[in-house]
Amino acid sequence: MPRYFLHVQGAQSFQDGDGPTLANGAAALNEAKRFARDIEPGATWRLEVHRKSRPLYFYKVNSGVLGRQAHRP
Repeated sequence: MPRYFLHVQGAQSFQDGDGPTLANGAAALNEAKRFARDIEPGATWRLEVHRKSRPLYFYKVNSGVLGRQAHRP
């Protein structure tokens, strides 16, 4: 099975040096969604999914704006 890497760019950047071994790109996308739920809200960040050095998917999120919108009356 291939290894995928989840990199975060933003206020607190993280380069995944190990990466999980997953069945395919769809499984990597699901792992990225689970990973994204654990990122601290209140900032703009980008989550990238790579296989080897090639980017497959990315999310660019401004969670501070999303949080404020979710709490508006």
